[in-house]
Amino acid sequence: MNFSCKELIIDNSDSGLTVSFSDIIDSGDEDKSFDEIINPLEQYLMFQRTYSEDEFETDYYYIELSDSDKSGDLDNFSVDLYKNKFHMKYGDLTIEIDLSIDDSKFNQLKIALTEVLNDKGILTLRD
Repeated sequence: MNFSCKELIIDNSDSGLTVSFSDIIDSGDEDKSFDEIINPLEQYLMFQRTYSEDEFETDYYYIELSDSDKSGDLDNFSVDLYKNKFHMKYGDLTIEIDLSIDDSKFNQLKIALTEVLNDKGILTLRD
C-alpha cells in the first residue's frame, strides 16, 4: 500500500487518540452514498488508542486500513518515520506514505505516534 498523504489528522480527546493519514481531503460523509461510506475509494491508514475507563480495564490499540480485511488489533509491526515519509511493516504488508508536512506538524506527529503506538511494536523516529 503506497500513497501520498493529503490529509493528516491527529485527534486527542478524553476517550482516546486517533492518528489518520489519507490520500484525499475528506469533506465528510453527508455527500456520500452508503456504498461510498462502506467501500471508500480513498486509501487511508488510521491508528486508534482508546483509553481505559477505569483502573480495571486496559487501553485498546487498533489499526484500520482502507483494505478492511487488514484492520484489527495493533501488534506485530515496525514503523520508521521520516519528515517526508512514513514506512510501516505490518505482518506481511508494507505501507509507504509520502508526507509533505512542516516542522511543527512533524513534531506533533512524532509525539502522537509515540503515544498511540505505545511500545506495541517498534517505532523509529528519524529526522
